[in-house]
Amino acid sequence: MNLLEGHLEESVRISPIIDEEFMRLRTIGLISTLVLGLLAAPLTAEAQQAGTVYRIGWLRFFSSPPTGPGHIAFRQGLLELEYVEGQNLVIEYRSAKGKPEPELK
Repeated sequence: MNLLEGHLEESVRISPIIDEEFMRLRTIGLISTLVLGLLAAPLTAEAQQAGTVYRIGWLRFFSSPPTGPGHIAFRQGLLELEYVEGQNLVIEYRSAKGKPEPELK
């Protein structure tokens, strides 16, 4: 047997060991990736859920913007109840434009 044949025989004997180690590491990597993905999935879903946004309709007789102590107290009361405009609350202002009767279209 010459030197080349001896080297080939040795590489054939070592090759299954290397392949086995490679497959073991690859399997560990795959399992780790799956476990981390499963653990991270609820966090991602929870982060994407939008909270409830409440809407309040504010109807005024005239088109002037709502100001004054009543409006300030109303908004302060909402803040005390943790309703923050732009986060979990939208206030929509509408005006009757000085007309007491409904507008027919």
